[in-house]
Amino acid sequence: MNYVSLNQCHLLSHSAGFWGHWGDMENDFEHKVAQFYPHLKIGAAHQYNGASLALGSKILEQVAGEALPQLYKKHLLEPLGCSNTEISNSSWNARGTAMDLARIGQLLLNRGAYGDKRYFSAATFEKMLPQRLTKLLGPRTTMEWGIGLIWWSTWFPSDGLNPGAFTHGAGSGTRLIVDPEYDLVLTVTRDDSGANFLKYAGQFNRLVTSKLVVESTE
Repeated sequence: MNYVSLNQCHLLSHSAGFWGHWGDMENDFEHKVAQFYPHLKIGAAHQYNGASLALGSKILEQVAGEALPQLYKKHLLEPLGCSNTEISNSSWNARGTAMDLARIGQLLLNRGAYGDKRYFSAATFEKMLPQRLTKLLGPRTTMEWGIGLIWWSTWFPSDGLNPGAFTHGAGSGTRLIVDPEYDLVLTVTRDDSGANFLKYAGQFNRLVTSKLVVESTE
C-alpha cells in the first residue's frame, strides 16, 4: 500500500482526514492514530476537526518537553498578560475574557510582536494567513484556510470590515476579528451563541466600522 505523507500542514489546515474533537485527553492518542493511519484520506478534502490539532499538539509536547497547558501558560498567556485565560487542550475547552483575547488579537495585528517581545517573525505571520489550499488539496480546490485563521468576509462579506480582515471563532459565539487596514481588533466572548447571534454579529461590526469612517472624515 502506498501511504500519503502526513505532515503539520495537513494537520493545521484540517486536510489530514481526521474527524471530531477528540484526542487531547488520550494519553496514547498517537498510537491510536498509527492504527488507522493507513486508512486516512490525507489531502482528499478539508474537514474542520480537533483531532488533527490534538495530534499536532502531541508532537509539540514531545519536542518541547512540556505539557500543552503549561506551554500555553508559560510561553504565550503569561507574557501577554492574559491572567484570566485557561487553555487545557488544543481545539476546545479554553475559557477567558474579551480583554485577554484582544491581547492575542493585538499580537496578530502587530505581526508577531507585543510590547517588548517578539513571539514569531513577520514572515511566519504571513504564512498564518488564509491561502488557497492547492498544494494540499489540488488545483481545483476553492478552500482558503490559514493557521487558525480565515478571512472574515467568508462569514460576513458586507458588514463594514475590509477584505483583509481575518478571524477565528468558537461554537459558543466567541469571536476574534483583526482588521489590519483599520488597525482594529474586535473581540466577543460568550458561553453560547444564541438564536440571533448571526443577525446581530454583522450589525455590531457595521456599527463599529461606521463610527471609524465618520471619525476618519472629520
